[in-house]
Amino acid sequence: MIQRDIVYKPENGEMGLGDWFLPEGEPPKGGFPMVLCIHGGGWSGLSRPATEGVSLQYQRAGFAVFNIEYRLAGHQGVWPQLLEDCLDAARFMLASDLPVRHDRLGVFGGSAGGHLALMTGLTLSREQVSHIVCLSGVANLPPYQNASPRTFVTLFGHEPSPEELASAEPIRLLRKDCPPILCTQWLRDNVVPVECCYNFVAAARKLGAPVSEYIYDDDREVLWVGPKQVSHNIWIPDLEPHFLHPDLEGIIMGFAKLHP
Repeated sequence: MIQRDIVYKPENGEMGLGDWFLPEGEPPKGGFPMVLCIHGGGWSGLSRPATEGVSLQYQRAGFAVFNIEYRLAGHQGVWPQLLEDCLDAARFMLASDLPVRHDRLGVFGGSAGGHLALMTGLTLSREQVSHIVCLSGVANLPPYQNASPRTFVTLFGHEPSPEELASAEPIRLLRKDCPPILCTQWLRDNVVPVECCYNFVAAARKLGAPVSEYIYDDDREVLWVGPKQVSHNIWIPDLEPHFLHPDLEGIIMGFAKLHP
């Protein structure tokens, strides 16, 4: 069952909506485990249809998913308003009257949404978060800033200071007792440098935080985007909505089921 255009933040208008994806059948004792789904788009583009496919994949795996809009940089918001929206969506989920778990949730995001997933999951209290999945995400800012500096001017609304950048750095929020985290990335990703993943995972392991990684490079067909031919290599080509490649689906859903 899908419930569309659910208002989680009325003051945001259309950017305060989300879609619930509820599994079929009777919920388990205690309710369906939940996942907050955050789309990417460089913090300034795309919308929840971009993560409709992965929401359906989570739904099939037995999770109740809330796939959200949030204020986009350069349009409706600047940092940290995007994070505030994601946190408000998580709190809305925890207070839901649906047959879901009301004590904790997982957080999923891809690309810039992966950054927001890390920031959201690591900002909420440990007891409220079951797991975090960062799919080809901006898990560490400097490598992505070097590759796309103007993106950060849009994100902050001006050239950010070192202090402002630090406020958006996921590594800063890592702690030994943080929720289990999965980071996945294509070795040849030409949108988000793979060093973002490497640096975050190394920092987490240095602290003893529970982190897993899945770095892949194979000859499967790649969904290239735009005239510049960019890709995270995460989606199966020629499918709408976009669905994760089978290996990624297996890794992510397996991880989520280990930490419902």
